[in-house]
This record gives sequence, structure tokens and C-alpha cells, in this order.
Amino acid sequence: SGSGRAGSLDGFARLEAKGVVVDGVPVDAAKAEVLFKKTQAEVVAFELKSGKDRLAAGGTVGLAKPHGYTAKVSMALRESGRYLKLAGRDGMGGSLVLDWRGSGSADAHYGAFEADVRDFVSPLTPAGLTGRFEATYSPENVYFPKIEMRNGGLVLKSRATLSGAGVNLNDTEISSRAGTLLSGGGFVPLDVFAFTRGAAWKAALVEGGKMYLQIGTPGGVELGELVRLAGQDYPIAGTLRMDAEVSGTPADFSARGWLKAADFAIGAGDVPRSVLDLGCQAGGGAAELNAKLQTRGSGVVKAVAKFPLGLQRDAAGAPVLFDPAGKIDVAVDFPRAELALLRPFFPKLRWLDGEAAGSLTVSNTVAEPHIGGGAELVRAGFSFGTLPQPVQLVGGRMVFEKDTVRLENATGAIGGGRFEM
Repeated sequence: SGSGRAGSLDGFARLEAKGVVVDGVPVDAAKAEVLFKKTQAEVVAFELKSGKDRLAAGGTVGLAKPHGYTAKVSMALRESGRYLKLAGRDGMGGSLVLDWRGSGSADAHYGAFEADVRDFVSPLTPAGLTGRFEATYSPENVYFPKIEMRNGGLVLKSRATLSGAGVNLNDTEISSRAGTLLSGGGFVPLDVFAFTRGAAWKAALVEGGKMYLQIGTPGGVELGELVRLAGQDYPIAGTLRMDAEVSGTPADFSARGWLKAADFAIGAGDVPRSVLDLGCQAGGGAAELNAKLQTRGSGVVKAVAKFPLGLQRDAAGAPVLFDPAGKIDVAVDFPRAELALLRPFFPKLRWLDGEAAGSLTVSNTVAEPHIGGGAELVRAGFSFGTLPQPVQLVGGRMVFEKDTVRLENATGAIGGGRFEM
């Protein structure tokens, strides 16, 4: 019951329910009590029970602008997906324990929360995320005194501050029972609040802000476990060792680093394992990358790439990391390379095999790259869904010219029939 006018009410409301089902979710018991005190509504109690799941909330809210409020929420959900679905969040779920306290108004929010998640699946974490997160927030920043994620034998720990000036990471470490596997930290001038306004990440970079990043691997870390630690299910394997450092501004920074991945493979199935070596240095708006890929039983693939790198504005004023007018120079040499290495990049192919030997060059500018070179195909073959039989290439040559790839002198067979191109 109640009486009053818009913005000023006196009265109360009470609701209780037992044994009901809401859109497929059984609710054993639910209770809500609200008191209206002139210009304020007080949620005296809001409780929901479903099996072992619990949710409790309370607080106050102003009935007139700017709608000042205080609130607290506590929940323990074994499977949050069925409740998130009620809120229109399909494809999400997992165990969730949350305690949140907040205050503020429609214009500014302050608060703190502690959250424990287990196997939490979302569009950003398709393989499920397990960890604990503690944070406080205000209109100026979000501070995480504790970030902890776990997967198998790996544990990631870090502290972070997010603000309009940038992202600060401290004491970041990935460890196992064997000790520290990866450590690092730094500051990136990225306005995280710009994302809430719909900005792209390049537009969120603070152009004059100073940045510093350092990351290293005192012990090798398994790539597959690393991506699963972040809730991803990308098929990658190998043991990673690296060391890198970046400093300067997004427009003018210096960087150096190296990376080595042993027993490395991308993709599921019988993709050949390789050893990947990468080295990179950057400064003065340009970067150089040196790469070497050694696959057992094949030749060494070598690549050198020089290209512009640094935040600039294009002719339309949009932020770009690679100057469209900047010169590029790329050279790739593969005296003998397994085509099976390319399977992950052509997911529609059911099968890809054989070898290629040749070279590839890319020159001119970022906006108008010129591609050149060629490759001899040896015992190459492939198959995809619409082909009743695989294509077997006895031999042939691929020629790269500007923006096209031409196949010359190709001979092979499909099923029992032979062809020449």
C-alpha cells in the first residue's frame, strides 16, 4: 500500500512466492520487501533461493534525480547460466560467488566487489575461466588489489589499476609448483573508459602518454596451458620462452625482444611440430622483425620484415598504428617447407599435404603492397567439403604478382582422372 505523488511516496510493498518456475528456473522461495519514505525507497529485503543457489540484496534509492543510492548484493550460484539467460545473456554460465557493495547516483558510481568464478564461460572466455577478483571502483579508476586465475597446474596473480590515463599492471606472475614461469608488469596509456563510449582500442590510446612494459620467462611456459588459463580454447602447443621490453609513447617508442617456442604447433590434429625463433626491435617509428621456423624433416623457413610502427593519424584523422604511406620490405625464404603447417589458416580444407620451395617478397607501401616471388609445389594435395575426391598435384609452380597468385605448369589427379594447368 502507499500514497503520495511522483518523487515523494509513503508506504510499503511486500511479495512472497514459493514453488514457482520462472522461464524454466525453479524458485523454491522468494521474498521482497520495500519501504517508501517520502523521496526514498528502501529495499529492506530481497531474497531468492533455488536449490543450493542463494541471492540476497538490499539498499536505498532516491525517487528523484539524480537517484542517489546505496546497495549490497550477495550471491552464490552453482550454475549462473540459467539466471543470466533470464537477463538476456545467452551463452554464459559457470559457478559464481559474488559480494558487491555500492553507492552513488545516476551520474557517478562507487563501490567494491569480490568475485569467485569457476569454469565461467562467456563470449570472451569460451573455454571457461576460474579465478578470484577483488576490486574497488570510482568514476576516476578501478583498482584490482587481487587478480588470480587458475588452470591445471598454472596460477596467474597480478594487481591492476584501470583509469582514463591508462592501465597499470604490477607484480604480474604466472607460476606452477616448479616456480615462477613468467613475470612482468608495466603501464599502457589506454583510456579504458573510452570503451564504454564505444571507442575502438586505437582511439582509446592516449597519444602523449608514456608507456613501459616488461615481460620475461624465468622458466618455460606451455602455450596450450597459457591460453586455457585465460579461458581460451585456441589449439596451440609448445613451450614458450621470451624476454621483451617496450618504452616511450604510442607515437614514438622503442622496443626490443626475443621469443622462442619449442615443439610448436598451431591447430588440432597432426600438424608438424616446429621450433620458432622471433627477434624484434623498434624505434623512431619503424620496426624490424626476424623469424626462423625449423620443422623436423624440412628446410628452415626464414623471414625478415621491416615496416612502419607507431600511432599516427591518417588523412581522415583516424588513428593508425601502421602509416599507410610507410615503406615495407618483407622477404621470406623457404627452401623446403611442409604445406601441412598452413592447415590451421585454411579451416575449410579437410586435408592439405605436400611441400613447397621458393620465396616471397612484399614491397612498396602499407596501403599498396606489391607481392612477388614464387614457389615450386612438390607432391601437393588438398581436399575440401564440396570435392568428392582430393586433388593430388604431382607438381606445379605458384607465382606471386602484386595482388594475385597464379598457378603454372600444374599436373595432377582428381580421383582416377589426370589434369594439366
